[in-house]
Amino acid sequence: MTNRYIILIGIVFTIPFFICTAEEKSTVINVRKMKKAPIIDGITGQEEWKDAAHISKFTLFSSQKANISIPTEQTEAWFGYDDDNLYIAFKCDESKSASIMAKEKNRDGKLDHDDSVEIYLNTAPDELNYYHFMVNSSGIRYDAFVKGNCANIVPWSNDDWRVVSSRNRTNWTTEIIIPFRILRIGSAKNWRINLMRNNILPQREYYSWAPIKSISGWHQPKQFGYLYGLDIPEYNAITVSKLKLLKESNLGSNFVSITLKNTTQTRKRIKIELKLRNKNGKSESNKKEFAISAKTEKNIELPFYISEPGNYYYNLTLMSANNNKVFYSFSGNLSVQLFTIELPVAVYDKEAIVSTVRYCISPDVLKNYQLKIDILGELQKNISSTLLSANSKNKIILPKLKPGYYSFRFQLIDKNRNTIASSVKFLWVIKHFLQPLALKSQGGN
Repeated sequence: MTNRYIILIGIVFTIPFFICTAEEKSTVINVRKMKKAPIIDGITGQEEWKDAAHISKFTLFSSQKANISIPTEQTEAWFGYDDDNLYIAFKCDESKSASIMAKEKNRDGKLDHDDSVEIYLNTAPDELNYYHFMVNSSGIRYDAFVKGNCANIVPWSNDDWRVVSSRNRTNWTTEIIIPFRILRIGSAKNWRINLMRNNILPQREYYSWAPIKSISGWHQPKQFGYLYGLDIPEYNAITVSKLKLLKESNLGSNFVSITLKNTTQTRKRIKIELKLRNKNGKSESNKKEFAISAKTEKNIELPFYISEPGNYYYNLTLMSANNNKVFYSFSGNLSVQLFTIELPVAVYDKEAIVSTVRYCISPDVLKNYQLKIDILGELQKNISSTLLSANSKNKIILPKLKPGYYSFRFQLIDKNRNTIASSVKFLWVIKHFLQPLALKSQGGN
């Protein structure tokens, strides 16, 4: 009799762990590996998406029209994957095709003002960080990496994911491919996800697959649904926990720091490669091979050199040194400036003039330059010129000046007296007997 009670108690306490609520069941995507990758052409053919999970239940998040409880237009989505990519498709019915809005033409623009769809993807559910992808009905893309909430959005601009959109008289559709290698994938096989649609006209409506119970917007990672069934062991083998690459890098020597973990039981030989390219076609690159033992974490620093200033697009790839299988790839933008100048907007004639110069040049290159400062008065008359050695000391005391309006020309020059970069600032010197003013500093270049 006692034993029967023990068994009964065990059953009572065990059952809840295996029962999902109706709401939890409705926000789970059981994804399957696709036998054949779909053709990404913007046309959602039934045959090519037959192996993907089908999602058709979207709820109304909010509307400008009162007394609406369900979406006025039907939305369908498909979700699948293979060894290397995620595949997502949307079919957005629209009873009045003329009302489909697609005004935004710029990458990473305000796509939520257009008819568009959104994907929120948390690949490490123990954290609140997630990827945000958005596509409008013309195929314009937006992407970001969100750290915790919508107040901390990191522009991502990764060009390695692709999308094609199309429209007809009854709907608009879009097909999306997201490579696993551009995502930071942890050891978890089950991810958090939400799918949304912005339907702008005739009344603004927002549809969400996972019901969002918040009035503060749909960036609610704790309320995302679940993505079950992923089996991508190759991408779980090497995981990245930290990546440091300054968006404002130096001219000359730099480095990228990456912390990774080998989650497998075997030693791995890894190759890390960084490629940079500016708008003029100037490219820089470096790569490094190393070994990482089983079940260990390792920090790697990869040096790289930038020979000219400008804006660069970069791609960092982590792959197997044996077969070039890509574990992780990350892209972004960085800016390389030579120096920035800070100068007060105004000073009193009895005050010293202090300028702050910040060099964005590594010490091994900075020693080859000098800083020339020209002070120009009325009618651009040159009052004084100063030539200084460029070094890490960034505070410069300039001569006191009579009341008036002045321009300061800062020039970085090389050994051949060629101007490499320049910046102009303006200063108002005021008589000391005037009442104190709120004097701000000029920043920037």
